[in-house]
Amino acid sequence: MMKKTDSNILSHLWTAEKANERALFEMWHDWSVPSIWNIENDEEDSDDEEGHYIECVVPDVETAKAYYKARHIRECYYGGMPSLLDRSYTSEEAEEYSKMEKRFRKMHLDMRDQVFTGDNGKKGLRDVCGAVLIEPQFNDFPELYTCFERPRLIPVVLNNRYYLYDIKKCKLLTKGYERIFHYFWAYMEYFVVVENGKKGILDGFDGTEATPIDLDEVYSMPDPDGDIPVVKDGKIGLLWGKKYTQPIFEDIFIEAEEWTRVKLNGKWGWVDGDGKFTRKKSDASFGSWYDFSK
Repeated sequence: MMKKTDSNILSHLWTAEKANERALFEMWHDWSVPSIWNIENDEEDSDDEEGHYIECVVPDVETAKAYYKARHIRECYYGGMPSLLDRSYTSEEAEEYSKMEKRFRKMHLDMRDQVFTGDNGKKGLRDVCGAVLIEPQFNDFPELYTCFERPRLIPVVLNNRYYLYDIKKCKLLTKGYERIFHYFWAYMEYFVVVENGKKGILDGFDGTEATPIDLDEVYSMPDPDGDIPVVKDGKIGLLWGKKYTQPIFEDIFIEAEEWTRVKLNGKWGWVDGDGKFTRKKSDASFGSWYDFSK
């Protein structure tokens, strides 16, 4: 049972489960700000920043493909992302695709993966463009992702147990758990598992256990450059990349581009590369993605 004082320390954070619920909700809806995104002439109105959720609609295959292409090319050009198509685009081409993306955005397209049932009565998964991602062989797909947010591994249900399935390798990578859900908004891919009332974190690339499955709670990242706080028996532990420190700390302070500060036995310090408490900042090794080489 988490102590009240420790609960208050992390009370400003969502749990990983709450963050998951929010992310999946936003995949069911499109955030629309009609006053900013003027439907008539695409003009901006900075005086009104009110918005609301608009339920999406599943596009036809050709519309989905065109939308995906427009968004991808626009991001490659304006965001400096490397093009998957291995070619460059002129400013005129980029501008045209930008206009296409704006038109599609008004339609509030639902770009989630779609579940279908095969002749064998099992369920499979196809993307919004119609391509089959997973052949019919499972009882359920508990989470549907958009084509822009889909991880390589996804949870599947078989005989009331949750597994991680590798879409590229076409095979299960983990043993069965009571539940698995995606950990959203972290630079690395993670999944949270639940078993016998306890939680843990799986590596989202190979399905291995990044933490023991003995935690009371897993929290969302308080800062995108920081680490993941977890709680066991009222004490706080940290997961940073592939490094994990056992829950032994009384308090933590996570700040952007800085090493995470931790409190142990009433004293503040840092965590070294072995996951141990240190009073020397020069030994700090947890929480700053700005200097990941340390």
